[in-house]
Amino acid sequence: MAEELRLLPAQPNAYQKQTQTFTERILDIDRAGREVRKNMWESYHFDYPRDDTLFCFQPSPIRLGVIRDGDCGEILYSNTIRDLIDFFLRECVRRKIPVRRCRSCGRYFPITGRITAEYCSRLSPSGKLCRSTAPVWKRAESRRSDQVFQEYGREYKRRFAWIKAGKITEEQFAAWHKAVKARKKGCDREVISLTEFKTWLKSPQE
Repeated sequence: MAEELRLLPAQPNAYQKQTQTFTERILDIDRAGREVRKNMWESYHFDYPRDDTLFCFQPSPIRLGVIRDGDCGEILYSNTIRDLIDFFLRECVRRKIPVRRCRSCGRYFPITGRITAEYCSRLSPSGKLCRSTAPVWKRAESRRSDQVFQEYGREYKRRFAWIKAGKITEEQFAAWHKAVKARKKGCDREVISLTEFKTWLKSPQE
């Protein structure tokens, strides 16, 4: 008992890290795939994880009881935070429910319908459901992608014309083209901003 009390302050952080790792390796459909039980089988030996970065399941305090008039079911009598985490992770595996990060709020949500769903049904800071903002996000991404391509295409034509004008060699153009494709990919993925990409395009490069 004394040992349990001593370890109590550190437990929430440990559980958080273990749960995050479990989610990424077992449940995250974009990282681990949709085969939740297969992922679980590959990462655990019986109910023990193959490494200590994953959540370790324990016997749960669950009983059968009345949950509403005319119906009964399993009831969790949780005593610790671990019991709650254990129950929800266990249910995701039992029901084969993968999860995905919402492209709007960045939080995980269960994939229980369309496998291609990218937005959750939580309320955003603006008071709207994340999934209702999807068309707005897609239009913004499309516009941004078009701008990046237009800037790239304009500079490509300009530098290609330099070859005929004798300002650069074909080898120099090929080297620039290789470099600009890497920069464009970074801009498409928002690693660098559109302004940074435009500035780089206009700067002299060897």
